Amino acid sequence: MLKDKLVALLKECPWLLEKTVEDPQVRHKMQEQVYKKIAELEGAGYGGSCLPSREIEKVA
Repeated sequence: MLKDKLVALLKECPWLLEKTVEDPQVRHKMQEQVYKKIAELEGAGYGGSCLPSREIEKVA
């Protein structure tokens, strides 16, 4: 249950980073880390994550 809440919060992070981090390279790097952590916590790898397909290719 706590893990599900953490995943839900992490899924909000890319939007928050988009609004707060001005440098696109830094923002993208941070978003990649968030996506990797979400995939790790969901246990499904990148294919089962919440990433759009273009983001999966960038991260993988």
